[in-house]
Amino acid sequence: MRSAVKRCLAVMAMAVAGAAWGQVTGTPGAPGPAPVAAPASAPSADLLASRKYAEALAAAELILQKEPGNLDQAAVKIQALLGLGRTMEALRFAVPLSGQHPERPQFRFLAGQAAFQEGMVPQAVQVWSALRSNPDPAWSLLGYRASAQALLAVGKVAEARNLVAEAMAKGAAPSLPLARLALETAPDAASALGTIDRVIASSPENKDDWSALKTIMASVQGGLFAESPAGAAPLVIPIKEKSERINIPAWGTEDQYASAVTLSSGSRVTVPVTAGGKKQWMLLDSGSDVVLLTSAFARDLGLKPVATAEYLGLGYKGAMKSGWVVVPALTVGELEFKNVPAMIIDKDTDFWKELGGILPLSMFRRHAILYDRRHEKLTLYPAGTQPESVLGGTFFSLKSLWFNGQPFVLAQIKGQPNLPCLVDTGASSTYLAAEFAQTLGVKVNSGKYANQYSRGMSGGFSSGTAEQVEIQLGAARFQLPTVLVTSLGQNDAMPCYGIVGRDILDNFQVFFDYPGNALAIKAYDR
Repeated sequence: MRSAVKRCLAVMAMAVAGAAWGQVTGTPGAPGPAPVAAPASAPSADLLASRKYAEALAAAELILQKEPGNLDQAAVKIQALLGLGRTMEALRFAVPLSGQHPERPQFRFLAGQAAFQEGMVPQAVQVWSALRSNPDPAWSLLGYRASAQALLAVGKVAEARNLVAEAMAKGAAPSLPLARLALETAPDAASALGTIDRVIASSPENKDDWSALKTIMASVQGGLFAESPAGAAPLVIPIKEKSERINIPAWGTEDQYASAVTLSSGSRVTVPVTAGGKKQWMLLDSGSDVVLLTSAFARDLGLKPVATAEYLGLGYKGAMKSGWVVVPALTVGELEFKNVPAMIIDKDTDFWKELGGILPLSMFRRHAILYDRRHEKLTLYPAGTQPESVLGGTFFSLKSLWFNGQPFVLAQIKGQPNLPCLVDTGASSTYLAAEFAQTLGVKVNSGKYANQYSRGMSGGFSSGTAEQVEIQLGAARFQLPTVLVTSLGQNDAMPCYGIVGRDILDNFQVFFDYPGNALAIKAYDR
């Protein structure tokens, strides 16, 4: 199930872990490619800030009819189109303006953003390249950061690292977002520690979090997530579907949490792990961006917190305080990982009772991955392996982008293309983001359904229901009789329009390859 780590310490620790294995884990909420506010003193700007994109667009276009040269309203129009998912219209409107008004770097930035959201990453990076030489340091650094974030989204770590190094060389005091990118792309732990020291020296107000990260790194010998395969590729890791007795919330009037009842959970795809001689099953989750251990499993392993943390998952409990531990060795199938940073999740959460925690699929991102639920195995191939050599026959290639170690596909929902949706093996159902339901023309709870309640890492949460929603992934179409609609939060570098859950994914073998920027699905025989 999708989760978001709230404190920047969590982001930074996973970033360093990414540097240790030569990949990235992403920066939730980092100011990468994203629209920026328009300097417009008009109602359209307020509507835009409130994410009322349709209203903002109408208001901006009304002003532009009277004042076609109003550049502030032109910027509002582009951002409103982006918010509505009408990225190609935004691109066609923004590109001429970026050339006609070089004094307005915002148009160039937004043109790059539109190209990026269309999945046109090389074109976006090219558009943003001009920003990197802008005399205004703020626009220059934004050009570097946006370009690096886009390159990371398609697995081009070395190219992103070069851009981040150029940006870091421009000043002695890196901004926090730039420093996080430096950690994500650091070639080794020594480089990461150098970045941490620079930030501590220049940003004393953030000293505690960065010092805690330094403490985590100092608590281990060698790099984080050091990987040792037990044999030659391909490596096979068994997976198993498990159910358990769990608490789920019962709700009183006015959507208030009242009590909990114990029921059997739906099946969850799990992997066997061994740590400290202790064996446990953990949820395998492509929608998670961090290793989570239950407090009971951490106690069994004798692990002591080395720093504080906080995680935020869907549910009524909201943000949960936690602590970082480092697992000396964690074996998963034919792979052993050393020095694995993990956060502690409350054993008493209603999300589970028996499993040992969550293992993110991003743990295996040095490899191409075949996720084969029906045949109960996860198979790891060398990065860059062609999907046809693994899947064979007829399969569907999907346009993918990667954030926070999580795979997103550009889906088509109700005929609207190129909408980023998270591919989440830990979600039992497919969800649409309530933030964009109106934009997509999705009607929720037409009177036929009452509100539904689902489980997240922070307890239950309310969701609505929509009927007859068509979702298309590549050439594969799905007509869903019902689909849940709930607020997913929008803290990532791109909007998240929905979650592709197991009601769709269970019908397919899924091929993931972050370094090769490939994602493909092949239907099981019926």
